[in-house]
Amino acid sequence: MATTKVDPVLFDTTGTASSSTFLRGDGAWTAIAGAGRTLISTQTVALGDTASSISVTSGIDSTYNVYEWVFTEIETSVNNVKCHIQCYTGSASLETGSIYTFHYNVASGDGSGYNGINANSGTGGIEVQRASGDQVGEVGALAFKLFNPAGTAHYKVVDYTGGHHNCNAFYQACQGGGVFELTTAVTGLKIFPDSGNIGATAALYGFAKS
Repeated sequence: MATTKVDPVLFDTTGTASSSTFLRGDGAWTAIAGAGRTLISTQTVALGDTASSISVTSGIDSTYNVYEWVFTEIETSVNNVKCHIQCYTGSASLETGSIYTFHYNVASGDGSGYNGINANSGTGGIEVQRASGDQVGEVGALAFKLFNPAGTAHYKVVDYTGGHHNCNAFYQACQGGGVFELTTAVTGLKIFPDSGNIGATAALYGFAKS
């Protein structure tokens, strides 16, 4: 049986046929949507730069429904400190009030068990790491997700996972989540320790809308 080939460009279609488009059922040539996560920006802050915080104030908008801020090589200059995250709204206006609630679990590598850390009444930031060490080789990592930051009808939900070699010389794993109690669109994020300086490499990703 002979096979007949049909050139799709001869159809009554809209759009432009190319290697980066496909023909939909309604006759429209459409760009192939990206899948997974897209790298938006990166930044590296050395501990020697004496930065008291690391912020991302561009790239978070309505383009994606989910954003992830990923850190490697988190270092602190002061021993036994906690790290927190706050958000920006509008044109880089930092929200420092008691709008943050969270709960996370800490598992210690010394076998001392699990601890639940929470703040249900609102604090000045979401705690994402505790008992950070300042000795040579002590380092942490963190993946922090922000959901629907551009929405203005509901609070902003976040979740995160991470771990670090802490001030007690063993590994400590952290997993939790929280809420930014505001309906204003969130446009940025900031991480900072209780005291001293912080260094890390940070990457901001956006997840394709479904």
